[in-house]
Amino acid sequence: MRTPIPYRRPLHVKRMALFGCLIVAVLTGSCLGDQLQWNSLSVCEAAASSLTAPSLIVSFCSRADRDEVQLWQVSGAQIAATSAPGLFELIVSASVLYTSDSTYSAADFPVPDELWTFHPVQEEGAFTVGIDLAYVYVWIGGRSFRCLGRLLGLDCSVGVATLRLPPSVVEQSIAHLQALGQESH
Repeated sequence: MRTPIPYRRPLHVKRMALFGCLIVAVLTGSCLGDQLQWNSLSVCEAAASSLTAPSLIVSFCSRADRDEVQLWQVSGAQIAATSAPGLFELIVSASVLYTSDSTYSAADFPVPDELWTFHPVQEEGAFTVGIDLAYVYVWIGGRSFRCLGRLLGLDCSVGVATLRLPPSVVEQSIAHLQALGQESH
């Protein structure tokens, strides 16, 4: 009687299975947001309290090769559950007030005032979007906007922690917010 030879899977099948596991791991990891897109409820609550409507935030991904800088007027914020248990996302209702005329990388900062140009956005309208706390900046006074994730003391990798916008853009935006506040009273 012959002794059965144990079956061995060919090496290419093992490699394919390993490659498949790697792809699933990468895709699953990227579904959890970039850095601070999905957070605990307490983090989302703290972030939401930083965005009392109406307020100003800057959207800029300082880790991108190049990105435009947008100044948004936030009209509301809410917290939404995600598909991951125990993780939530901060959703803002906003409209774009200004967009930079150029795209920037973190290495370009600080941008000299004479090179830092924006144009007002008139027709875009309101939108609702989930935000990554590492890539939005809240107004902290004067011309300065600070990374919301950093402001909350969260661990995040950003190329620029504080942005200083041109005086005219900030002044006109604050005047716009003050006019909105007077309309609501």
